[in-house]
Amino acid sequence: MFAGFLRYLLLLLVLGFSVRLGALVKTTGYILFMAAFVVYAMIWQAIWQLVSENRQAYPDKRFGRFWWAPAWRVHRNSYPSSNLRRQIVMLFMLTFALLCAAMVCIGYSMLHATQR
Repeated sequence: MFAGFLRYLLLLLVLGFSVRLGALVKTTGYILFMAAFVVYAMIWQAIWQLVSENRQAYPDKRFGRFWWAPAWRVHRNSYPSSNLRRQIVMLFMLTFALLCAAMVCIGYSMLHATQR
């Protein structure tokens, strides 16, 4: 499902750059910003899962949801084969890529509007 969504966003991005209409590129940029927001929410969901797993494994320690770097270290030692940390890193990279693409689209639409 998520891969299909990414393919749809990539198609919108390609259409936005191939068609020289500023409005289409601007709309694509806004869609990419919304997608980045959704992916960022998925990051926090995964971080909350990481902290919850650590709280269950070590009830005597206190792990904060917003200061989660110590929980990362404990999780790395406690669950070495877990894919959760890899998922968090990949989601951060995807968020960064979506935000960069959105800024390129918005910047391109602004340049296109001023060249008329």
